Amino acid sequence: MKIYTSLFFMLFICTAMVAQSDYLPGHYINSANQKVTGFIKNEDWKASPNSIQFKATAQGNRQTISIGQMNGFSITGVDAYVKRTFELDVSTDNLNNLTYSKEPVFETRTGMLKELASGAASLYYYEKEGIKEYFYSKGDTEFEPLVHVRYLVGDKVTSNDRYKQQLLNALNDCAKLTESDFVKLNYKRSALTKIFDKYNGCNDASYNSRIGSGTSTSFNLNLYAGANFSNFSLTNDLSATRGGDFGSNTALRFGVELEAILPFNNGSWAVFTGLAKNTAYESTIVQQLSSANTPEQNVTLTYSSINIPIGVRYYIAAGDASRVSLNLGYMFDVVSEISLEREVTANDFENSTGTQGLLFVGAGFHYKQFFVKANLDIGKDPFKANSSFYNSDLSSFNLVVGYSIDLSKK
Repeated sequence: MKIYTSLFFMLFICTAMVAQSDYLPGHYINSANQKVTGFIKNEDWKASPNSIQFKATAQGNRQTISIGQMNGFSITGVDAYVKRTFELDVSTDNLNNLTYSKEPVFETRTGMLKELASGAASLYYYEKEGIKEYFYSKGDTEFEPLVHVRYLVGDKVTSNDRYKQQLLNALNDCAKLTESDFVKLNYKRSALTKIFDKYNGCNDASYNSRIGSGTSTSFNLNLYAGANFSNFSLTNDLSATRGGDFGSNTALRFGVELEAILPFNNGSWAVFTGLAKNTAYESTIVQQLSSANTPEQNVTLTYSSINIPIGVRYYIAAGDASRVSLNLGYMFDVVSEISLEREVTANDFENSTGTQGLLFVGAGFHYKQFFVKANLDIGKDPFKANSSFYNSDLSSFNLVVGYSIDLSKK
């Protein structure tokens, strides 16, 4: 069992080292409008960035490229930003500080706009210092702010939703969009992006949406099977002869997991729960007896349980279609059978059930919908919930392969 534990920690350490490699393939456009390819540190910017960390090669020296040195940048498959000078509405959206004016208060700014949709019509987003605003462009038109101002009428909050009319006028040449699509349109990233995706796909069947993680929670159903490697030892507070090392066991493991990818940090964080089952652990050892007629006896330990894990997972991109993950969680081990059967002396532990809780850590590698994961249980003592005088130490390590089904796809 020790070799499996050592292998797990080697995998965990290697995975953590990969987690430090957060420079991803991409490029930036310099001030001369030339494309410079390399690797950009993915910082999942909440506010519009003023600079990026750039390497010409994966092992190259880090450079800081300021907003004054570039006209935009892109991390392949993750984010794209363009630098523009635009009119920004700086009127407050804080409910405690709303005014009675429905008109936007514009200031001219230069900054990085995040590309949310790109095509015949494009959607962009800017956030800084508590201001969140969307912009659009169509064809050769300049970037225009989508106007949405909340204000007071008496003691009631209402809003100037001019953005609905702006988009109705700009995107009315798509047969897939109707006036009702704009009337009920919310001033939110997911709703606005869907409108632009629908418009851009109206006459271009090959159009691919840029919308990805970070817009809404998505769900995966993960199915897996593999092996569980365990080692069981037992002590008895009343008699040293009643315990023993029952040795190692390899069992089949299979399970199902529901995973929620959280809507921030580029989909790097997830929470999960599920059910897992190992085939039963069964081992027989020889115990010494004080009787001259029967100096020893066979003792059989049987153990079976269902695992209910609850945990958090952190994903790190490792390529265009691959990721590694680090897992940490708490598991309920629901014992369905645990017993000691003695060949000669009275069986002092009949079949019983119970539930214990324990921590687990894990690491994995994911390629497209396929994955391989390893978990190590910490502090597993199945007898804890079943006996006041038996103490057990169950070292448990499992390795599984599986397939992930995206439940969010329609």
